[in-house]
Amino acid sequence: MTDREWIRKLLGKRPVACEICGEKIIYLGGGEYECMTCGHTFLDDFGKVRKFLYENGPAKKEVISQNTGVPEEIIMQFLREGRIEAIEAAGNRLRCDRCGCVIRKGRICADCAKKDVENFSRDIKEYIANNPKEEPVDKDADKKNNPRMRYFSSRK
Repeated sequence: MTDREWIRKLLGKRPVACEICGEKIIYLGGGEYECMTCGHTFLDDFGKVRKFLYENGPAKKEVISQNTGVPEEIIMQFLREGRIEAIEAAGNRLRCDRCGCVIRKGRICADCAKKDVENFSRDIKEYIANNPKEEPVDKDADKKNNPRMRYFSSRK
């Protein structure tokens, strides 16, 4: 199993039924779930990390992992997805996949994202300039060429 598959498997650890009564649970948001029957609330890995950061403020991934039981790889995945944000003082260092500069969340820095948008815009403009607009297909062409009246007969 590759690292990516392992991380996806761990990210998929979400409660599906109440641990207390076994009934259905609903997703409240932010990694929090609530049982529809008994009202007990549950947290998935993201909910645990989110709650810890809310109560304790910025912390290193090692500290978060020790206190929540969530593996460090999952915490780094949350940073990469932009679900949580690294604070400089916490020492969670993420690097841009393109230029290698330090970023707080995601996979690429703002400068590289801006360059991507500029390149995309340039490519779209170039495509439009090189490909003339095609004539739309006229769905009513048959009716224009053959203007006979058509109707359904009640006879069988």
